[in-house]
Formats: sequence, structure tokens, C-alpha cells
Amino acid sequence: MSNPASVPASPPSHSVGAVGLVQAMRVRQWWYFLALPLAGWDRGAPLASAIACAARGLAIAFCVLAFGYLLNAVADRDMDHDRRKNPLVGTSPRSFTAPIVALVALALALAATGSLTVQLATATSLASGFVYSAGPRLKAVPLVGTWLNVMSFGPLLAVGTAEAAPPHLVPVGAAFAALLVQNQLIHEAADAAEDRDGGVQTTFVVLGQVGVGFLALLAGAAVAWATLGLPLGPISTVVAVLVFAGAFPALLVGRCHDAVAMRSLRRLHRVAAAATCALALGSALLA
Repeated sequence: MSNPASVPASPPSHSVGAVGLVQAMRVRQWWYFLALPLAGWDRGAPLASAIACAARGLAIAFCVLAFGYLLNAVADRDMDHDRRKNPLVGTSPRSFTAPIVALVALALALAATGSLTVQLATATSLASGFVYSAGPRLKAVPLVGTWLNVMSFGPLLAVGTAEAAPPHLVPVGAAFAALLVQNQLIHEAADAAEDRDGGVQTTFVVLGQVGVGFLALLAGAAVAWATLGLPLGPISTVVAVLVFAGAFPALLVGRCHDAVAMRSLRRLHRVAAAATCALALGSALLA
């Protein structure tokens, strides 16, 4: 099987006008992140209030994610190779400024009806997504780009809160952040060829397989540490050590130069990470 990351896609037979807004937003690549605001569920709050906050958080998350992925697609349209990853690759220019601005405005307007926690979380995600993909394009700065990826997604855990963030959000958020770092490192390994061609110096491109393998190991250890205080602490910690501090870093180091293998590994990691966070959050809410 050929590697889609190393073989430029053939020019499309249609103009960008045929690429709809929803397709350009790449919803299929991030719809599962819409569950993140549920991490802010406060079981001590009145049910109606908790449901309203969760619904608002979901709406904010949709706007923030659509904004981030659309902006990234526009910014990387001349650098990416694979239209399955970025539908704007090889298309003629078209301005997406209006929907991008509208998504930002709607996210901020929704956040303004919530607490200061919700407002700060929304603003942080939007700002991180912007400087990651556009403006200074800090995705090209090693370590900084990886961290900004965490700052784009992590705050979405808090956009569904009522007033103050519930106590369980700290360990769950720490575990999620560590898992996100590990997933991003696998993602950078999969996209290394494109990044080098585009002059983007990601953490993987700069540190190589040994350095990134060590960072992935540290991230896995952080997952284990974050879950210690949760009701399923001992069990989840052992699993985290074996899976996230053992198996995934080893597979990343061993297969990091195979882009196809890295894409498969990233999908597997995504499922394992989602299951881990769901169990961690469920145990915290049901304790």
C-alpha cells in the first residue's frame, strides 16, 4: 500500500466551490471530542442546571472545534499532501474568513452566558488554535506546537461547567492532557514527511524517534500518576503503566518511520485513550 503522506494527491477535477463548508471543517475528524464538556458535569448541581450547562458546553465545543479545524485546513492547504486529511489540498483559493469569524463570535457569545471558568476556557482554546495554525503558526516550533495542541483541546473539558470546576476535573484533565500529548507525538510521526517538506519543525522532526519515545514514556507515566487519586486508581494506574507507558511508546519508537503504521497506531491510541478517560470520569462521578 502506498503512503498517502509521501505521495502528492493528484489535482482535483473540481474547484473549491464544490468543497462545502462542513467538509472543509472536517467534522468526521473531531466529532468525538464533542463529549469533552461532559467532564465538567457537577453531580451536586440541580439536574436542569447541569443539563443546560452541558448543552451550552457542547455548542461551544462544536464552534471551537469547527473553527480550529477549518482554520488549520485553510492554513495548511499548500503544505498537506492528502485530501483525505485536508479536503482543501490542491483546490483553488476561496475565502473562509466569514465562517471562521462567525464561529469565533458564536463561541464567545455562548461563553459569555456562562461562568468565568467557561469564558476563560473558551478564549484559551480559541487563542491556542489560532496561534497554532495561523498568525505566528507556532505549530512549527518544537515542543511549543505540541503543547498548544493540548491548550486547544484541554480547556474544552471545562466549557460545560456551571460555576467552579468540580474537583474530579483536575485528575481527569491531567490524564487527558497527557494522553493528548502522546497522541500528538504519534500524529507528528505520521505527518513527518509533510512537515519536513513544509518546513515545519515539529517535536518529532527535531527530537527524532529516541527523544520522542522518551517524551511518550513520560506522558504515559503522567497518565498513571493522574489516575492515582481516582476511585479506580490502583487498577487504572497498572493499566496506564502497561499500555501508555509501555506498549504505545515502544510501538512509536519501533514503527515511527512508517506513516501508515503510525496512522493505525494513532487510531488505536485514540480508542484506548477515550476508554481510559471515560472510565476515569465515570468512576469519579459514581463514587
